[in-house]
Amino acid sequence: MITGTPGVGKTTVITKLYKDLIDKLSLSIKGFITTEIRKGGDRVGFEIKTFSSDQTALIAHVSEIKSSLKVGKYSVNIDNFEKFALPEIKGKCDVYLIDEIGKMECFSEKYIKAMEELIDDENKLLIATISQKGEGFMSQIKKHPNVELLEITRQNRDQVPQILFSKIEKLLKNSQK
Repeated sequence: MITGTPGVGKTTVITKLYKDLIDKLSLSIKGFITTEIRKGGDRVGFEIKTFSSDQTALIAHVSEIKSSLKVGKYSVNIDNFEKFALPEIKGKCDVYLIDEIGKMECFSEKYIKAMEELIDDENKLLIATISQKGEGFMSQIKKHPNVELLEITRQNRDQVPQILFSKIEKLLKNSQK
């Protein structure tokens, strides 16, 4: 699990790692990133972009979504999130890359259950970003025996994709023996 302060580069690390795993190792990847939507320099929402199907969908917004589920000023479309996220954390692949496990995503009980199953399975390789703060499921994951927590800082963020790439490459080679 990758953690760090908001804006430190967690999504950038996942994106770079995804490109390296595809380009250098030709691995099958499932997962997603969540990216900001900006208008006139202001953040107005978030969208999900899947790796295996390359689809994008709106999952949170200040004005375009009507929902009782809110994180700060953002209303969350949990149905859209589940529709695109859940298929990405099920099925077979070489590596799961998930961005992120945060307050918004944890509105979904189905997502929490699927993530628990993924984390519990020692035969599956998962790299995920997780909110630095957070209670409940986010706090539990950080203490899970299968989880190694890596904090990204402005000082180490440029090295983290290569560190993770090397770990994945080593794990995959060891599993083929």
